[in-house]
Order: sequence, then structure tokens, then C-alpha cells
Amino acid sequence: MNEIITGYDANNVELATITTDALKERLAKQMELSARHLVEMAAIWTELERRGEDLSALKGSLTDYLPLIASGHLDAQAVVRFAGNRQLLRYLAALDINQQREMLEVGDVDLVLPDSGETTKRKLAHLSGREVTQVFGSTGVRTPSEQAKLLQDKREIKRRTGSTRKPVEGVRIRYGRLELDGQPVKVDDEALRADALLDLLSDYYGTDLKALMDKQG
Repeated sequence: MNEIITGYDANNVELATITTDALKERLAKQMELSARHLVEMAAIWTELERRGEDLSALKGSLTDYLPLIASGHLDAQAVVRFAGNRQLLRYLAALDINQQREMLEVGDVDLVLPDSGETTKRKLAHLSGREVTQVFGSTGVRTPSEQAKLLQDKREIKRRTGSTRKPVEGVRIRYGRLELDGQPVKVDDEALRADALLDLLSDYYGTDLKALMDKQG
């Protein structure tokens, strides 16, 4: 019996006959096209919001970045390349748009290896979550010397406390609620529960932290 070739399968057959260089060129063009589409989507999104339209039904992983693209805080090409890495995109959006484009063109960053202390080049797309927070800080991209200092500080904290996390003075969780200096932290006059805070952090980082903790524990 002859197999029916679907549109998807037929496309695979056609792609299999194309050279690797030609495929790379085609992929690059498609990525440029996708970036232009995102810029147009961002402009449309902003105009509809200006008219007071409710766009909540259209919310999705990509639409979260449209306001940032429209305002010039995030390069559309970064969203195309790193759409699944919310953490990296959050740090990129904090940088000047020209610096973002320069980093996208270069494609990699300096990374200090924790074990050896040596500096290597790591592609942005290949950075782990830990490496992202090592390379990027509140003031921008950390230099190798700044990364080395950060790693040294973490080692010292772990030596003294047994943990690499800095203790936050005055903050604790009591009866499932977050407290600061003995007083409950409130949102809209309601005490902020730890599980609600975890939900907020999960949404912010784009990771189901509860599921991750259950898996580890």
C-alpha cells in the first residue's frame, strides 16, 4: 500500500534534498521574518490597548513581550531566539537596546567556570539558569572579574552558613504567611501566603516551582 504523504511529510522530503548551507540561510531568513512580524504585532497590540480594547483573551507566551518590543526595551530578535528562556529575556530587557543587539550579533558571553576559575565563551542560548544569574546582574553584564568575585562571595557564604543563599534579615515564613520584622506582609490588606508568593515567582520566572520542588523532594 502506498503511504499518503501529508503536507508536513512532503516538506520534510523537500528539505532533505537541500544542502546544509542553504538550510541555514533559509532558517536565518525565517527568523528575520519572524522578528519583523513581532515588531508589527507589538505596534498593533499597543494601538489596540490605546483604544481601550480588552486583549486578555489573546494573552500567551509571546504576547507578554509585545509591550517591551513596542516601547523599544526589548529587541524582537531576542524574543525569536530565546522565546523559551524568560529569565534570559528579563535580563536582556534591562539592557540598552543597542547593547542587546550587539550581544545578539556576537552570540556569546564571557563565563567564569566555578570549579577552575577559568574564563570561557558560552553561547547565550546555552546558558543555564545559574549561569544567566552569574553573567547578568542588576547593573548589566558582569565582567569576568565581577563574576569571579560573585563566585568567591558565594563560596564564603556557603562556608559560613552551609548555603549559597544570603540570609534575608527580618524575613520569615510563619503559619504559612510571609512576615517582615515580625509583621505580616500584606497585599490589598490580605496577608501574603507563602504558596501565593510561590505562584507569583513561578509566573515571573516561567517555571512551575512547586512541581520542581516536588520532583527534588
